[in-house]
Amino acid sequence: MGADVSMMADDLLTDGVVIEGLKRAWLESNPGIDGGHEEGGFIVLGAAGVLQVVSWAHGTQDRICVPSRRLICHVSPEGRISEAELTATILSLPD
Repeated sequence: MGADVSMMADDLLTDGVVIEGLKRAWLESNPGIDGGHEEGGFIVLGAAGVLQVVSWAHGTQDRICVPSRRLICHVSPEGRISEAELTATILSLPD
């Protein structure tokens, strides 16, 4: 089981959607001396096997509200909503 988890982490860290989600969370957290706040989200795997980053509401300098995992859904480019499997979470701490 350990090898599967490790392989999954490697897959996530090389996935373009995940990389862009991480970059977006960091940039939107406004890193720097002043004005930074926490950003985060769920990385979900949709029914079609496609990864998506679902962002959370903006946090404050030192807090963020993590939504219920029951609310996770996958939205297709056509706007269809389906259940998705929680794969990982991301969190930026710019301060």
